Amino acid sequence: MSEIALAGSRIAAADITAVVLCGGEGRRMGGADKPLLPFRGRPLLRHVLDGLHGAVGQVLLVANRSLDAYRHLAQPAAGSLSHHLPCEVISDLEAGLGPLAGIAAASRHLQTPWAFVCAGDVPFLSAALVQRLAAHRTAYEEAPRVAHDGERRQPLFAIIPHSVMRTAEDALQCSESRSVAGWLAAHGAESVPAADLAQSMISIDEPLQLRQHE
Repeated sequence: MSEIALAGSRIAAADITAVVLCGGEGRRMGGADKPLLPFRGRPLLRHVLDGLHGAVGQVLLVANRSLDAYRHLAQPAAGSLSHHLPCEVISDLEAGLGPLAGIAAASRHLQTPWAFVCAGDVPFLSAALVQRLAAHRTAYEEAPRVAHDGERRQPLFAIIPHSVMRTAEDALQCSESRSVAGWLAAHGAESVPAADLAQSMISIDEPLQLRQHE
C-alpha cells in the first residue's frame, strides 16, 4: 500500500513537488523581482530552494517576468544543497491575478500526488516545515494541510493533493476574491501546528526587512 493511501500517513518527499510562486509585483520593493534580490551573498530564491532540500522531489518555479533569470537559477549550482533537485520554470497564467493564478498554472504541470506551495521570498524556509506538514495526520486523505504559525493559518505554506490542485483553475474563474485561503477551506483544509517553525514563514516584503535580516 502506498504512503498516501491511508489518511494521516506520512507523505514521501518523492511524492511532493514544491510550487514556488515568484509572480509577485514587489510593490513595497519598488517593483523589484524579490526572489532575485541578493541576500547574504546569493539570490534570495537560492535560499528557498536550499530550504526545500530533502523535503520534496522536484520544484516548479512559477513566474511572470525575468524568466531567463529564473531558468538560470534553476540550473544546478555548485555548493548548493539543492543542486540535485530537479527544477522547472513555468509561466504564470496571467500577471496580476495573485497567488491562486500561479497555483493554477502549476496544476497543469504537476506530476506528483502532492504539491507543497510557498512563495519565492521566504529565505528561512526549512525542510522541517514541509516534513511537519507531510507527517500530519488528517481526517481524510484528500485534505490539504496548512501551516499555522501560532497566530493564524498561513495558506501559502501548504501541502495540497493533486485532486485539489486540479480545481484551482476553476476557482480562479469562479471566485471574485481569488482567495487561496478560501479555496483551501472549501476543500477541507486542516491546520498543522507550526509555531516553533514560524521563522520558516518569514517573507521579505520591504527593503527594511531585507537589511534587518541581512
